[in-house]
Amino acid sequence: MGRLPGMVCPAVAVNKVIAIPPEPLVHMAPDGSAISVPIPTAHFGPAPIMARFLSAVTREGMITDLKEHVPNMLPPSSGLIIHCHGGGFVAQSSRSHEIYLRDWACQLKVPILSIDYSLAPQAPFPRALEETLYAYCWAINNARIMGSTAEKVILVGDSAGANLNIGVAMKCIELGIRPPSGLFLAYVPVLVSIVPSPSRLLCLMDPLLPFGFMIRCMKAYACPPKDDASRTSSDTKTLEGSGTESFEEVSESDLQELAAHKSALSNGSDTLTSVSLTSLQSKPEADESVEDNGPPTPTEQNMSELLEKYVLDSDTDSEGRMIPVLRTEPEVEENVLFELPPRQDLGLSSKLGRAVGNIASYVTGTEPQQLPAVIKQGQSMSLGSESLEVLDSLMQRSPSDDMHFTIPRDPYLSPYLASDEVLKQLPPTKIVSVQLDPFLDDCVMFAKKLRKLGVVVSLDVIDGLPHGFLNFSQLSKEARSGSNQCVKRIQELLCM
Repeated sequence: MGRLPGMVCPAVAVNKVIAIPPEPLVHMAPDGSAISVPIPTAHFGPAPIMARFLSAVTREGMITDLKEHVPNMLPPSSGLIIHCHGGGFVAQSSRSHEIYLRDWACQLKVPILSIDYSLAPQAPFPRALEETLYAYCWAINNARIMGSTAEKVILVGDSAGANLNIGVAMKCIELGIRPPSGLFLAYVPVLVSIVPSPSRLLCLMDPLLPFGFMIRCMKAYACPPKDDASRTSSDTKTLEGSGTESFEEVSESDLQELAAHKSALSNGSDTLTSVSLTSLQSKPEADESVEDNGPPTPTEQNMSELLEKYVLDSDTDSEGRMIPVLRTEPEVEENVLFELPPRQDLGLSSKLGRAVGNIASYVTGTEPQQLPAVIKQGQSMSLGSESLEVLDSLMQRSPSDDMHFTIPRDPYLSPYLASDEVLKQLPPTKIVSVQLDPFLDDCVMFAKKLRKLGVVVSLDVIDGLPHGFLNFSQLSKEARSGSNQCVKRIQELLCM
């Protein structure tokens, strides 16, 4: 997903990676009082917080790569969007979510700051929440360098990122910090717990959020080692990028499983800017460009080959340009006994299911035709040794091996457990879920609870799309339509 934005997404005027330094930060509350924002220190002490700044247009005061003044520069925007990406608290980055953020920046014409919070298992709860709160306050204090007056600040997030956004809003209520003007939450889990609700049973057959992976995400994020709380920054090393610090209660196989899903922040051709509160008092210094990373690594080459061979096909858009699209139909071998009639397009879920099936065949070292799914002429249906080897490889690790842990009942981890006194103070909230989402029940019950408490809330349930559909908004017309619905709801929050 980190490679797709450059191929299929619209261009933006500003796309910069910035580092927010862990400096003392004072936030002016709505009542005029000065509040000291806590610096993130959980698990490994203070460290810079990475974020990506996106804007479709250049505005006055905005940090850009332009060396000369741009004539007719637009005035600052009254709105500011602060985004937290999904990924089960263990994976993805702002770069992998550019695939829809660029489009949102172009449609909304509002600056977007996407936070690259630290990921579990190296940084379990509450590290990500601390960093997101700090980055939120920093963004309000320094909105001018993002071309905004911050009159309207909307917290936007999907999945795990949406969970963090609710936690940030609750922290603002607790500490007396200015709360966000609105919350936009896409397929958000509000109860981080093993609850067998009807929709969560879908993850038993969900190609994008399988049960075993969801359990490992919960374990990695919500269950740090017992002795981890006593560690200080003096006896631990600072986590840099995608560090390799491990925890005893997270097994080696857990780390391997989660590492396979991680999408480390890659600067590529972006500009890395360290934005210090002290330096902002004067004119910002010239940006320092990141050096070229050179030719692609073997891993990147293998991933490109995987995408081209098993997932993506090419198509031509209305302007005659070649664009990548999800492969819709697998190749059918000749001399098959039964041939199904042509099928109608079953939508994104069907396409993703086939794509994941192709990837599974690639990972297990078998070609799709090696599996006994097609009966050829002159052959009987039987399980060969190759198929048994595939089954053995899939049964080597059972999800039950990962379920021996206890998740704390913390409202900042599971916002549904928060008190009514706190929840009724949440800002206007727009929730979008999907029909095939394991967290659909979470979204429905949370919306009902907020409405009962008098919070302005709306819930959209989109048909035929899976969890994480936003990351496929440039590859599927169904996902694109769902993304446009999200833009509409965010625009409503900006206009409230």
